[in-house]
Amino acid sequence: MLQRETIRLSKGEEMNKTEIIEMVAKETQLSRDDTGRVINSFMNTIKKGLKNNEKVSFVGFGSFSVKKRAARVGRNPKTGTNRTGTQPPALMQYGTI
Repeated sequence: MLQRETIRLSKGEEMNKTEIIEMVAKETQLSRDDTGRVINSFMNTIKKGLKNNEKVSFVGFGSFSVKKRAARVGRNPKTGTNRTGTQPPALMQYGTI
């Protein structure tokens, strides 16, 4: 079963993963199932690269990378105590080439 992921386009438009699979299947004349497997494999390959802290680049399209954010001081609003070294999650970045 295909996961429902959303890709944001310019000007507030959105295209989900299912719509992309349908468009690619139509353009390549492959079945939706085959196209879905190819796109899932493609996305998993990008995810594996990012998990290994690699930069994934597509010339003429853009690149994906993981940016680690600095630790910060957290504060408990109830007690007022500070908690140092709170590590925020890594942030995936996308940039055009």
